[in-house]
Amino acid sequence: MSDFVYLYGFVPRDAPAPDGLLGIADKTVELLRAGDVYAVVSDAPADVYAPDRVEARLKDLQWVAEQGIAHERVVAWFVDHSQILPVPLFTMYSSREALLNAAMQRIEELSSELERLRGHREWDVKVFFDETAMQENAAKVSEKVAQLDQEIAAAPAGRGYLLQRKRADLLKSEVQQAAHRRALAVLEAVKPNVAETRTLPLPRTEDVLPVVLHAALLVRTEQETPVVATLQAQTAELKSVGMDLSFSGPWAPYRFTGDHE
Repeated sequence: MSDFVYLYGFVPRDAPAPDGLLGIADKTVELLRAGDVYAVVSDAPADVYAPDRVEARLKDLQWVAEQGIAHERVVAWFVDHSQILPVPLFTMYSSREALLNAAMQRIEELSSELERLRGHREWDVKVFFDETAMQENAAKVSEKVAQLDQEIAAAPAGRGYLLQRKRADLLKSEVQQAAHRRALAVLEAVKPNVAETRTLPLPRTEDVLPVVLHAALLVRTEQETPVVATLQAQTAELKSVGMDLSFSGPWAPYRFTGDHE
């Protein structure tokens, strides 16, 4: 059986050729011209990467992770040195001819997407909240709780007890709503320096704190410094009320491509 051709993504014609970059199965990465763009490819040994063999190993999470690292190593090289329109893991073709035929059928779309995303990279943002810590800071994040605290402080003992009960009932919903408001405020804070934002489904993770917001930011390279500075400032502000923020990047714009849609 002939080897397959593994595709990492498409890059513009002015992208530099990688020198000695290794991808899947430690095979040398090459650029294959397809009209006005280049496909980033390497060989994929058929005895390992035939579709039925890949399908059989998808439950081997360590093996899949190793392939993902090799795939992302190639994508990251082009993120750092040019740009890339990435494709999903295990995108393969039976031959270079088959890949070129498929690419040429959508060459206008590929060229347009590369031009649209030129000079942009993706950043990932997650906002977390600690419900217990936020309840301790409830008066800082909720006007309703702050107002109720003032009433409690001025109320006689009997009425104060009833107001305390009311506060306890109000606390959970107010804290959760405040967490969402604060998370959305993060997106508003970075908005002036972000080309596009996509709110993503909340991840199912083993994080200690629940995620209240997950978003991808499409950022021009020259705006990355102010975006990072804003996110760092937002992190400090969130921590003061029992929330936290993590961000990572820059990445290839996976979530802003037509394929992702």
